[in-house]
Amino acid sequence: MLIGVCTIFLVLIGVNAVQVERILGIEGLSKRIVILVAAAFELIPCYLMATVKETFLLTALGALCSAICAVVVVVAAFGTDSSKMGACLDGGTNSWPVYTNLQGLCLCWNTVVFGFGGINVLPSLLSDFQLRGVLARALVSFTWRSYLFIIVTYVAVAAAGFSVGGVAMASRKVDSNVLVGLSGCPSDQVEPVNWSLLLAYSAITLHVLLAFPVPFHSMAETLEATLGTRSGGLKPGLRGLIMRLPRLLLLGLCTVLAYTLPFFGALLDVVAAVAGQGTVFILPVVFSVAIQRQQGMRVPCYEWILDFLCLLVGTLGAVTGLYYGLQELAALC
Repeated sequence: MLIGVCTIFLVLIGVNAVQVERILGIEGLSKRIVILVAAAFELIPCYLMATVKETFLLTALGALCSAICAVVVVVAAFGTDSSKMGACLDGGTNSWPVYTNLQGLCLCWNTVVFGFGGINVLPSLLSDFQLRGVLARALVSFTWRSYLFIIVTYVAVAAAGFSVGGVAMASRKVDSNVLVGLSGCPSDQVEPVNWSLLLAYSAITLHVLLAFPVPFHSMAETLEATLGTRSGGLKPGLRGLIMRLPRLLLLGLCTVLAYTLPFFGALLDVVAAVAGQGTVFILPVVFSVAIQRQQGMRVPCYEWILDFLCLLVGTLGAVTGLYYGLQELAALC
C-alpha cells in the first residue's frame, strides 16, 4: 500500500506541476520529466536524512501548503463564474448533482483526500518510526485531533469545489479533480492567468513534494528492520549512507512505476480509493484503537464516535471510489 502511496505522490506532483506550467504558458516540461526531477529532489529527505524526524520542518511546511490550498480552493469555488461550467453543458443548467449522479461526487471526494495527502498531518509527522513506544503514544494522543481537522478541511474543499462543478463535473465534461474542475471547460483559447488557481496548484504541488518523505520513511524503515540494517542506517557519515542503499531501490521502484503508468487521471482515482482512504481514514484509526486496547487504556466515548465516523467515511470512499475508478479505467482500455 505504501509503495502505491509513494508512486501516486510522484504522479500527483507531475500532474499538478504541469497545470502550473499551463496556467503560466510554459512549454517543454511533461508530467514524466517533472516526476524525474521530483524523484531527484526526494533523494535529500529520503536518503540523506536517516529518519522522518529530520524531515519535520519540510513536512510541516507541506502541511501549511495544504492548508493554504484548502482556503484558496474554497474561496475560488465561490468566486468562480457559473458560466465557466454552464458552457460545458451545451446550454443546460448546472446544479448540485448528489442525488442524480453519485459517481462524480465520489471521484471528487477521493481526489481531494489523496491530493491533499492527509497522512502528513497524522501522528507519523511527530514521531520517529524506529521507536515503537513513541509512535504508539503519538497515535493515541493525536488521532482524534488530526481527524477532526482532516474531516472539517476535506469536507469543506470537496463540497465547495463540487457544488460549483455540479452536473458538469459529474458528467465528466469537467475533471473530477476539484482544481481542474474550477478552471472550467477545456478550451484552446488563450485566457488570462487565474491567480487563485495558480496559487492553489503551486501550494498543493509543494505540499505533495514535501509530504512524500512521510510514507516513504515508514516503508523504508520497515524494509531496513526486515533486512537487519536499521541500526547501521542510523549511523552518521559514509557507513550510514551505505546501509541506507536499499532506500535507493525503493525510490527507484516508485519512480519507474510513476513514470510508466498510463491513464494518469483514471488510475489516480483507483489508487486514491485504496491507498488514500486506507492510509488517511482507515489504518491509523484501527492502529490507534488496537494500541489503546493492548495497553489497557480506556477509549473515551467521543473517540469511539469519531473513530466510527472516520471508518465509515473511509470505507464508503474506498468502495465507491474503487468501483467508479475501475469503470473509468475500463472505458479507457
